[in-house]
Amino acid sequence: MLGLAVTPTIQMSLSKIDILKFVYQRLLDSGLLTLTLSKPLQLSFPTWYDLDQRCEYHGGVLGHSIKNCKSFMYQVQKLVSKGQIEFVKSGGTYHIVTSILSNDQ
Repeated sequence: MLGLAVTPTIQMSLSKIDILKFVYQRLLDSGLLTLTLSKPLQLSFPTWYDLDQRCEYHGGVLGHSIKNCKSFMYQVQKLVSKGQIEFVKSGGTYHIVTSILSNDQ
């Protein structure tokens, strides 16, 4: 396709949480996502709230991990649906391909 810049693929053999952290950092570094800060919950906490977990997508806020972060998953799904990122698994190795449209498209 015209106007697409594809970055090299990256090979990984990591756990799901490590893959999510890696994807988050790549998307943050590329400018496809921005840090989303949220206020820590106060007083009564929902059943899913875990004081031992921090979410990188929400700036390290306590209460959940990136693995359970619906906001992050939604943003990643949105990028996949738009064709800006793609995940390819080959023989147990993950390849993450990002395609960024040029400014004139």
